[in-house]
Amino acid sequence: MKYRKNTILTLFLALALGLPALAPAAESDEPYPLEYWALRSVISSVRVSPDGKYLALMKIARRDANPVIEVYDASDLGKKPFILNADPMEITLFRWVGDQDMIVQ
Repeated sequence: MKYRKNTILTLFLALALGLPALAPAAESDEPYPLEYWALRSVISSVRVSPDGKYLALMKIARRDANPVIEVYDASDLGKKPFILNADPMEITLFRWVGDQDMIVQ
């Protein structure tokens, strides 16, 4: 019985893993443009305040935009966030140093 279960499982896995290889190739084998690989992450550095009341994240809204920090009320993420911008400089990192205080670099 155990042998039969293992055989069935092996066949199932072989089919599941082998089917994508049988799919037709993509219409275009064009390489991705260089800009695709140069994009920065839209959201990064997500951190919760020490007391858990705030959620902060670094966000880049557009390809040509600088990062901003958005601070959300953790009890209601639907509220508009407080937005911290360093224009014309660029924010590279931030860290909570208190329940409502952060260091921005």
